[in-house]
Amino acid sequence: MDAGEGRLKREVWTVIKVIMKRTYEPVGRLQHISNDLKTLQDMVGGYIETVTLRVKGPKAQGKEKTIVVISDEEGRLKGKDPNCEVMGVTFVGPIIVAGVSGDEFADVPLSLEEWTEIMRTPGEIIVRI
Repeated sequence: MDAGEGRLKREVWTVIKVIMKRTYEPVGRLQHISNDLKTLQDMVGGYIETVTLRVKGPKAQGKEKTIVVISDEEGRLKGKDPNCEVMGVTFVGPIIVAGVSGDEFADVPLSLEEWTEIMRTPGEIIVRI
């Protein structure tokens, strides 16, 4: 038996809580997903593009929270339907709203109520990649 035989390569996927919003949904819904590139690409329908926002909603009690909106990088070129505008950025096609922890996506730090309010309120974009 070779040294490598019998060993299992184990990959651990992190599960995160996100807001998934499709174009026909007014707000979206909370959902748990695997935090891996393939899952994110499948959910938005293409290569991912991220816009990181610092937000402060009325329920945040004065605290700023950092979220990332994940969308299809080529959504406009593909003619995807408009989804929503958040802080002056218009998104098309399905979007995922997640939190950020260092260089990784994390649980979304917002409730659906806070997300609804943020979609209506101007704010500050801190990073657009």
